[in-house]
Amino acid sequence: MRIRVWDHFGTVFSYVKLFGLMHRIYPIDSDGKHVERTDRADGYEAILDGPASLFSQSQKYGIRLANFLPALPLCDRWEMTATVLIDETAGETRQLRLDDTDGLDSHYSTGRRFDSDLEQTLAQKWERATTDWELLRENDVFDLGDEVMIPDFAIEHPDGRRAILEIIGFWTPEYLESKLKKIRQADAENLLVAVSEQLDCSNSDFGDTSDRVLWFKTGIHVYDLVELAEEYSI
Repeated sequence: MRIRVWDHFGTVFSYVKLFGLMHRIYPIDSDGKHVERTDRADGYEAILDGPASLFSQSQKYGIRLANFLPALPLCDRWEMTATVLIDETAGETRQLRLDDTDGLDSHYSTGRRFDSDLEQTLAQKWERATTDWELLRENDVFDLGDEVMIPDFAIEHPDGRRAILEIIGFWTPEYLESKLKKIRQADAENLLVAVSEQLDCSNSDFGDTSDRVLWFKTGIHVYDLVELAEEYSI
């Protein structure tokens, strides 16, 4: 199955993760053409492996793939093409194509706009701040192989410069360890990380990202982030 989405990335890929689907992700432009990871992506294409690619439990995996489908109509713009095996003995297949013009609705939820009060407060502060930089919610996807990382925000300037922001607030030790691993794997030169001082970690835990860590006590200051964005955006 090949899907292309141009909005609501966080929602769609959270369902990919929820149903444990094998995937490969590629950034695309507004016309659906592949672009380099370093370029500004308008959307993302994902290749989802189907049950025929498995050696066992293919029926259970097929059900999980089917359960994922209602996530697509949560997007304003999306496309899906799939090769459907009709007759395994004869090898007969057919193509299934759907997109946002088919008038489909979903019974799934888009979820909360923000994952934490910390994120919501930052967004509210940003609206009151005087800066040319714009704060965009969950606008990037990093393919880490067996899973994806969807940073909390992007910080974008009208001249095209861009930084990406991940917030690490109050989490369990296990979650912190997983988050640190993802940040190191993402290996993005413009990735900024805002970290609570209450967490048991230090700059050295962030590898090459250590120069782009912003430590905070109770809340994140907009202009501190703007200063980092000015220095590390690309």
